[in-house]
Amino acid sequence: MAVLKNLDIVFSNNVLEQKASELIRRYARQRKWTPSLPIPIDSLIEHILDLCIEFDAIDEPPGIKIWGCIQPGRKTIILNQNHVETFAECPGLERFTLGHEVGHWIMHVDRNELSQPSLFDSSPEIIVCRDGDDSTRERVADRFSAFLLMPRDLMLAELTKHDVISRAGFRDFATKIKVSNSALNLRLSKLGVKHYE
Repeated sequence: MAVLKNLDIVFSNNVLEQKASELIRRYARQRKWTPSLPIPIDSLIEHILDLCIEFDAIDEPPGIKIWGCIQPGRKTIILNQNHVETFAECPGLERFTLGHEVGHWIMHVDRNELSQPSLFDSSPEIIVCRDGDDSTRERVADRFSAFLLMPRDLMLAELTKHDVISRAGFRDFATKIKVSNSALNLRLSKLGVKHYE
């Protein structure tokens, strides 16, 4: 039984943004939440996708960081316990990793196959995310995470109230919406918003 799909498909930004927006709308309806930044990623994962989030040690090859992985058969996102201190120092990294794993769940996991029992294939499929991996599936998951954590409409509305040209203003905004400086920099560039670089 293969639960992974579309690993080499390059999805357009429109498709990824639409899928991320659908999740946010579903969460807003179900939880009676008015969409705002920061996106409550942990709650969205648990209540809309019915996925668990766990910290556990993930073995890393020498010189390679693995922030997290998803185990579709267990419906579990695992954050690498070996990097708890890094996540604590940069909450935006933890949140982006969660959004990235959601991207895999939405775009790369055949959830219909998960519901089909199998007598022959008991090996769990896992998507492991290595830092610096530039494969198609990783780029798709990264873009999905950016759209989920920094939706266009909410970002543009919020940016009317914040200065992101100055260094301090840029960092304050990143802290407020709970994303890393690098993720915010990339997202603002894609939105065509002038900002501190």
